[in-house]
Amino acid sequence: MVAGEEMDDDFFSNTENVRANWMPPHDQYFVELLMDQVQRGNKTGYAFKQQAWVDMITEFNSKFGFKYDIDVLKNRFKRMRKQYNDMRILLAQSGFEWDEAMKMVKADDNTWDEYLKLSASHSQAHPDMQIYRTKAVQYYKELCMICGHTVADGRYSLSCFDVDFENEVDDKTPSAGDRSKIDWTPTMDQYFLELMLALVHKGNKVGRTFKKKAWVCMITLFNAKFGFQHSRAVLKNRYKILRSQYASIRTLLTQKGFHWDETQKMVLADDRVWNKYIKKIQKQINSML
Repeated sequence: MVAGEEMDDDFFSNTENVRANWMPPHDQYFVELLMDQVQRGNKTGYAFKQQAWVDMITEFNSKFGFKYDIDVLKNRFKRMRKQYNDMRILLAQSGFEWDEAMKMVKADDNTWDEYLKLSASHSQAHPDMQIYRTKAVQYYKELCMICGHTVADGRYSLSCFDVDFENEVDDKTPSAGDRSKIDWTPTMDQYFLELMLALVHKGNKVGRTFKKKAWVCMITLFNAKFGFQHSRAVLKNRYKILRSQYASIRTLLTQKGFHWDETQKMVLADDRVWNKYIKKIQKQINSML
């Protein structure tokens, strides 16, 4: 929050029933308290321990002479986490980047216009994003560490692991929207591949599959990018198709006369080699029928 910004009016103490008028010094001290609790190891999973909240409200009230209860800080933290998640969604979009000097997400006017237009055209729009075109988020770098990330590292701030897992549903059975035909475009495939590569580099793949939180992260960013409401099953099914393609190409490249052409993005071989290989496969199929 910056000086002169309109104060929030939705933070109340249950016991005092007074308005908590958050000023920049209040936010700054609260962020310092949150950072201290993270460093002390008092954050489990995606939430702070109850004792951490007790300690923070005690210190916060003592600092400013208030008599607020814990809910005041918890509500403020929810607001901060929403800002953090908004930043994460924006920074996952092509053309958006974090400007640490200005404490803002930056993109050119065309990029902003296209994103807001795309968002508004889908049912899962993000009307609140418009404010970040001119709004500074003073503590985003700190929130990256408080909410689970270690650095504010630009486009792929893949720290959406702060999603509330208790609200998840089983995605083994696709939703009604997922059962309809999904027309995968090259842009969608490219973005999905970029997400998978980023998570592989972060160590979120075990054996042949990704960790559960990685799938949550990918579908969150994927839906935000294209305005969908798909479940993880959609990405998992696409991953199976891509892996099947990979296995087929790998098999071809073990055969004599086949090679990968990076320019054309194709497996190449002369007609004689292809015909011989196809006949071989047909013979194997016929022997099994």
